[in-house]
Parts: sequence; C-alpha cells; structure tokens
Amino acid sequence: MATAADVQAVRARIAALQATLDTLNAEIAALSQKTITFNAEGDSAKEATGKAKAYKTAIEAKIENLSGKVDSYKTQFREWVEEMAASVLSLAKAYADNAVDAFDREKFDPLKQRVDTINTDVGTLKADVQALDTRVTDEVFVLNERITGEVDTLNGRVTAEVKTLDGRITSEVGALNGRITTEVNTLNKRIDREADILDRKITFETGRITKRLNTTRDPLRGDGRAYEGALVSLLGLHRENALTAAQYDALGLPAGVYDLYEPKALEHDMNGAQMLDAWTGEFAMLTAAAYDALGLTAEAYDGYGLKSAQYDLLGAGMLG
Repeated sequence: MATAADVQAVRARIAALQATLDTLNAEIAALSQKTITFNAEGDSAKEATGKAKAYKTAIEAKIENLSGKVDSYKTQFREWVEEMAASVLSLAKAYADNAVDAFDREKFDPLKQRVDTINTDVGTLKADVQALDTRVTDEVFVLNERITGEVDTLNGRVTAEVKTLDGRITSEVGALNGRITTEVNTLNKRIDREADILDRKITFETGRITKRLNTTRDPLRGDGRAYEGALVSLLGLHRENALTAAQYDALGLPAGVYDLYEPKALEHDMNGAQMLDAWTGEFAMLTAAAYDALGLTAEAYDGYGLKSAQYDLLGAGMLG
C-alpha cells in the first residue's frame, strides 16, 4: 500500500518532469523560431541567387553583343583597307599609264600653290629680318658714338674738377702750414719767455735762500728762529696728544714730520718728561727725512755741517 511519502515523491517526480517538459517546449519553440528565420534567410538567398543569375545572363548578352560589334568593325576595317589598297593601285596604274598630267593637275596643283605661298611668306620674313638687322646695327653704332662722347665729356669734367680740388687742397694745406708755423713760433717764444722768467726767479730765490742758510749755521738763532715756533708747537702737540701716523695724515702732515719727532723705542718716551730733555741736546737725533719734513734740501742739510750719526739739531752740539 502506497504511503504519503511515496505519493509525495511521485508528485515531486511529476513536477520535475513537468519542469523538464517546459524547458524542452521552450527550446523547441526557440528552434522553431530559428527555423523560420533560417527559411526566411534561405528565401532571401534564393532571391539574391536568382538576381545574380539574371545579371550574369545580361552580362553574357552584352558580351555577345560587343563581340558581334567587334567582328563587324573588323569586317569594315578589312573592307576599308582593301578599298584603300585598290585606290592606291589605281593611282599607281594611272601614273604608270602616263596619266601624270591629269594626276598633277587634280592632286598636286593645290599643294604646289600652297608651297609657293609659303616660299613667298618666307622671302618676306627674310626681308623683314634683314631690315631689322640693319636697323639694329645702325642704332648700336649711334649709341656707341653717343656713349663715347658722353664718356669723353665726363672724363674731361672729372679731370678739371680733380685739378681744381688739388689746387684748393694745396692752397688750404699751405695756409694751414703757415698758420701752424706762426702759432708754433708764438708758443715757442712765449714758452722761452716764461721759462726765462721762472729760471731767473728760481736763481734769485735759490741764491737768497743759500745766502741765508750759509750765514746761519744754527736754525734756532737768527733766521733759523722761523722754524723754532713750528718745532715747539709740533713737539707739544705730539707730547700732549700722542698722535699716530694716521692722525698726522689726517692733519695733512707728511710722514717725514712724524718721523722727525719719533724717538727710538729703546731710549725715549714721547709722552714722558724725557721729551723735554730733547731741548738740552740729549735726545731726538734728526735725520735727513726730518730735514725734508721741514722743507730743507739735502744741500741745506749739508750746509749746516751736520752728520745724522754725530749731531742733534736741537742738542748741545748745535747750541755750543
């Protein structure tokens, strides 16, 4: 006896078979549609094939027609060639049968007339060319003559202008040379005059200074006292302010002035009491540079009979 489970299994089996049947029906329907489409495409292909066959038939008919025309043209051409050959043979026969006069009159007279006309035209052209050639020759000759005349005229003018300019240049150069000579002579005379004046002035001043220096051996006595105030002022300024070389430069004093009051480092103190002893003849030996700082020349230095290693300008050697 069948149980409920068996019935349920049968129902499930029937449902599965139904689902499979539905799937098969769907596939059959799809195949049926494809068959319809394929049949339609087949009909289209058949129709296209029919059209192609008809086109092929028409082409074959046209080819056959053209082939017939070609054959016809061949026949016509062959007939024309045969006709032309017969005409040539006829002409040759007429010529051979002494029918030359009639042949020349009918066939060659027009050609001969044309040749004669051409010869006439050629003769006319030759005459025109000859006339042009003659005219060109004449024109060229005239132009050459004119050019030659113009060139000669220009050459003459250039020669005259160059001669005029050369004379003017010579005149101007002569005038400038004369002026330069005059100016140079004037300047030379002025220079000689000024030099003579300066030379006499220098000679006078040198003699006066030499006389004063030769009559005064002690610069701190007589005329030499003109230097005393400067020496005392500079010594006092240096002692009180301890000026450096840079400071002397700032005051516009030459380096020689600084050297004049610079004591030996191992013996003197420029800011101490010993600086005052320089006036007693114990310190501050003067050098040639010191004399230069005072404006005294080497000759003046020698004029005092001083030796830097032996005498002191401010010391007892000079005061005694």
